[in-house]
Amino acid sequence: NNTLLTDINTLQNKNDRLKERVKLLEDHIFARRSEKWTVLDKHQMYLFDEAEAVISEDPSESGESDAQKGKSKKKGRKPISADIPREKVLHSLSIKERTCSCCGKLRPIIGYETSEELEYIPAQI
Repeated sequence: NNTLLTDINTLQNKNDRLKERVKLLEDHIFARRSEKWTVLDKHQMYLFDEAEAVISEDPSESGESDAQKGKSKKKGRKPISADIPREKVLHSLSIKERTCSCCGKLRPIIGYETSEELEYIPAQI
């Protein structure tokens, strides 16, 4: 009986520590950017509760300098490599579609739209 009670208390303490750890990690992951932890904050939190000390090191702190962290990454897709073969597909209107219904003249070309699309071709023998 006594060993069961100590086992239960041990497991409850461990469960409480794990809940605190999950809460801290969720706060760290989902916090607003201005509220994220700094290195100083992370070291100071260990002063007050040992449960937070169990948190592993932040993977984003891999020895990057402050200058590297300040640079923002480019957004959007990376351009398709120039060595990939391209196939031009031109969609043009017929003479009938280009003819103006009012005056009968050919309508001028206003602009072009271009896009690149990758097509997956499975391995061939």
